[in-house]
Amino acid sequence: SYPLPLDATAGSSWQLPSAAQAVQRLFDEGILLSAAFNHDEALRSLRAAAGLAPDEPMIQWAIAQAYGGNLNRPLTQRSRLQAAQAAAQRSTALAAAGSRSLTAEEAVLIEALALRFSRNRSVATKTWVSREDVSYFRALRSGLSKIATPSA
Repeated sequence: SYPLPLDATAGSSWQLPSAAQAVQRLFDEGILLSAAFNHDEALRSLRAAAGLAPDEPMIQWAIAQAYGGNLNRPLTQRSRLQAAQAAAQRSTALAAAGSRSLTAEEAVLIEALALRFSRNRSVATKTWVSREDVSYFRALRSGLSKIATPSA
């Protein structure tokens, strides 16, 4: 099989308002790589995007997500947890500072992420899913269901 070309994101972009083309490309690439479970490469792209757009809360959100645990890699390393917590806190702080107007979906994602990477969270030991993960999933379900557009 052939590797997926990274320019495949051209048709499915998560638009960041007023982002420069380079920032948008790096962000989309990071989201694609993270969804493909290539989190270390995703982090390279997302950190580069954050260097170009340090006030964008969704880039920090994506960085925290990429550091966080997943089905292939539970969050067992303290350094990854601390990096995820720091990025989640930056995302929350940028959103609260009003660096830009967030969509309702983005606000839900950032608020839920703050629950997932709270200061009280510890690294995974015996379970794949922590209490914070459960709180995160519940907040996502609740928040997104409130803003879902009813089908016509």
